[in-house]
Amino acid sequence: MLLALIDVVESTDMLLPHSNLFPIHNYPQLRSLKVEIDGQIYTKRLLGYLHNKNRHSAKAKWIESIIKEKLPQQANKHD
Repeated sequence: MLLALIDVVESTDMLLPHSNLFPIHNYPQLRSLKVEIDGQIYTKRLLGYLHNKNRHSAKAKWIESIIKEKLPQQANKHD
């Protein structure tokens, strides 16, 4: 589904809203636009939720640590 959407954006004048986690470097024919509102670049927080029963789970903590490590790395590729 995403690839079809990217194909449409590539061949038309449409815009595709995306986060800074979108791998824009894989699509050199596209360019990313930064939105400014009142002189500030517009950003949104990314939140994750975990069921209370899993808050002490070793697996949940492991996955959380990977996400906390990898998301900033991916986001910094676009700065």
